[in-house]
Amino acid sequence: MPLLDGTPNRPYLTNERGDKEFYYEKLKSCCVGFSPKQTYGGWSVATTDGMMNGVPYIMFNDTYYEELYSGADFFAKNDDAVALLNRYLGDTKYRNQKARETLSHCKKNLIYSSNILELSNFIDSLVLELPKTVGSHLNEDADVLDDLFRLIRNAGRRKTPVGYTKEELFNTRGWGRGMKWTQYRQRLLSHGAIYDVGEETPMYVFSPNDNHKDDLEYEIWLELIKRQDKRDKKIMSKLRNTRIQH
Repeated sequence: MPLLDGTPNRPYLTNERGDKEFYYEKLKSCCVGFSPKQTYGGWSVATTDGMMNGVPYIMFNDTYYEELYSGADFFAKNDDAVALLNRYLGDTKYRNQKARETLSHCKKNLIYSSNILELSNFIDSLVLELPKTVGSHLNEDADVLDDLFRLIRNAGRRKTPVGYTKEELFNTRGWGRGMKWTQYRQRLLSHGAIYDVGEETPMYVFSPNDNHKDDLEYEIWLELIKRQDKRDKKIMSKLRNTRIQH
């Protein structure tokens, strides 16, 4: 019995301790394993240890064991469990048949590399479903950044110029509170004609100076963002530091 403490109260129980190899050798000497009802995943791990060493198991009838090995014998009541244990202990032919089936299942379905690949593919599918955020390279979100820039620029070119709040920009993208904004903000502010106004409600405003060449400066800015090397970062920093202050 794994983790048995104290002096065993049955002659057939043991609390001998050893390393993993010792543990596996003990499992190989067992006729049958018993997987009880559980409130956490620990018994599934213990069951897997036994199964991969050729121990057939009787399992409590629940989904966490069904997913582990649907071909096992399941019980719902104590009487059912006792009946199964008696069969495994008394019927060598049946027990050995279930042991072979258990090992075959482990070799086909519980291989580490196969399960890791399946898990990796599952994670990839979840990531692809997430809202797109700023990637490690800025040009991964060039289209999003371009849209945000044009919204702010066009609002600043109105007869009565206005700005955009962060909340308003989020609403245009359908973003929620969990969206990371810092990197977008830094890139927008690296443009020479966009800055943030810290009023009661902070806003992002487009306001070029007299020497501002909008089309040329925008193309240079976007190209710098796409390259994203150390030299570009320094140039972007200079642009940010020289933007109009009010």
